[in-house]
Amino acid sequence: MPRYRHPPRKTAVPAAAPQTASPEAASDPILISDLCSEYGVTARALRFYEENGLLRPRRKGNIRLYSQRDRDKVRLILLLRSAGFGVNDIVAHIAEGPGRDDPVRIALGPAQIKAKLDENRALLQTTEEAVTLLETWLSAVERGEPIP
Repeated sequence: MPRYRHPPRKTAVPAAAPQTASPEAASDPILISDLCSEYGVTARALRFYEENGLLRPRRKGNIRLYSQRDRDKVRLILLLRSAGFGVNDIVAHIAEGPGRDDPVRIALGPAQIKAKLDENRALLQTTEEAVTLLETWLSAVERGEPIP
């Protein structure tokens, strides 16, 4: 039986790629700990993305070395996660050119964006209904009444 893999915890998404000191520094590979600090993700999250084919860091022995392209992909992964996409969707929606210098981008059409927007709106409505219900319960309990 396959082992269930917990998704990594959600984190805040940087609005733009973090700034580096120089263009040369941006092209230097960085360690997993540096990438974790740069984007506020855990090492486990990065390994999870690697296990699912989203990242392919170079290796030097047991050390993972992340390129600028990997950093760009992490930023896009986090943006898609914050929009509610799961890992399988993200694998399908990250587009890369064949060359190492080709940009990494999100490949979504209007229909896919609309479907995710509708899904998130429905989730928001359900959450708002749950909040209203909990507020009603709290009010009743604070008045010493049973939960209706």
